[in-house]
Amino acid sequence: MMSAVLHGPDKLKALCKEKGKKTQRLHTKTKAPFEIYQYQYKHQSGIAYFYENLTSGNTLQEKLQFQLSGLTIEGNDEGNNIVEFRLAPGQTKFIELKAIGGMQWKIGCGMAYGIM
Repeated sequence: MMSAVLHGPDKLKALCKEKGKKTQRLHTKTKAPFEIYQYQYKHQSGIAYFYENLTSGNTLQEKLQFQLSGLTIEGNDEGNNIVEFRLAPGQTKFIELKAIGGMQWKIGCGMAYGIM
């Protein structure tokens, strides 16, 4: 029998920043970096994304479209694999994908964003 360690949202947010893959958002035309970051952390029970906007005047608008097998997006209706959000200066966003019933899981993700 295999067991998985389950973390609450606060612990997962901390793990995203400490151990996750960090990606910085860039200007879509000039490729200049913004202080807007996405952290992605894979663990036994799924995958978590944590965003933070450290800018003083830029808002991120992002749309993620997931292709999921064995995962569900926490807070979304079953079968809804799209997450859209705006992240204003100083804000954070947490997205959690949870494994379904101990199944092996796979994930694909398409992303589109703009910075205003």
